Amino acid sequence: MKGGKKNMAKKKRVSKVTKDITCDSSGYCGHRVVGIKLAAIAFILFLITVWPALMNLVHRIHWGWFLGAAILFGIGAANKNCCGKK
Repeated sequence: MKGGKKNMAKKKRVSKVTKDITCDSSGYCGHRVVGIKLAAIAFILFLITVWPALMNLVHRIHWGWFLGAAILFGIGAANKNCCGKK
């Protein structure tokens, strides 16, 4: 009798390791964000290649403006994701 009750009482253990390694408990998945960023970069490069007027505009802008924008956007994203209040 004891063995029967013991087997019936056992529940199948579901491992929490089945989630992706880069996902945390809040549902944030790093690989999805990277995929979205790469898709956005590829689309912008596509637009620049297909649309000559946009290519001329991009080439007329000094590279320092792009670097500054990347740094500002990076700081904002880092503060929001890493160092923000919980």
